[in-house]
Amino acid sequence: MKNKLIGARVSTGGDSKSKSGRTSRFSNVFVTKCQLKLLERLMKISFLVAMIVMINCQYSSAAEKLATITAVEGEVRIKSDFRELAGEWYKVKNGGVRLFSGDEIMTLKGRAEIVFVDDSVVSVAEQTHMLVEKKRSYRDTFGFSKKAYLNRNLKVFSGSVTAEVEHVKGRWTSFEGKNTIVAVEDATITFDVDGEGDILITCDEGTAEVSNPAGSLYFQMWKTEKAAVKN
Repeated sequence: MKNKLIGARVSTGGDSKSKSGRTSRFSNVFVTKCQLKLLERLMKISFLVAMIVMINCQYSSAAEKLATITAVEGEVRIKSDFRELAGEWYKVKNGGVRLFSGDEIMTLKGRAEIVFVDDSVVSVAEQTHMLVEKKRSYRDTFGFSKKAYLNRNLKVFSGSVTAEVEHVKGRWTSFEGKNTIVAVEDATITFDVDGEGDILITCDEGTAEVSNPAGSLYFQMWKTEKAAVKN
């Protein structure tokens, strides 16, 4: 009788051990699932943080000051996405207004003077509509390879601008009209766009590259040159 009882106890002990093993395996599976859920949450959080940082970097790059309107005369208006009235025209009453990439300027019966961060000066004549922007472009270097340049681009829809462009290594200033871009370095240029989109370019000493769908021309100037482009 005692032997039977002992056997029963041994048998019971074996069952207990078996249940304990199953419980341990169940616990390991449960922990693994929790770890996977935690890892999944961490990955989602990391993705959101990366997106926020990328958006902030893009916004900061776009919101970097390109120039300042230092003087105005008459009626001058600007439109910017980085101001309280985003996307709306508002009147510039005096100098000191900062310009960012994508800002538009319109002079009605007025004029404006713009100074870029490298001290290049742009005079905007009456009845001119233009946009300032920063962009990267690639140019041939001696016909062998492409080299990246950081450009500031003045897109002139109509009117006239005159610029005294300072020499900054690796940076060009481009003037864009309909189908035509003139990139200059260390030069004085007047860029006129009439109501038909035709362009008259007057450029003093310096380096310039004129490009349109017909091709491009790179030249060095030692005297005042004029070029007319029909669109």
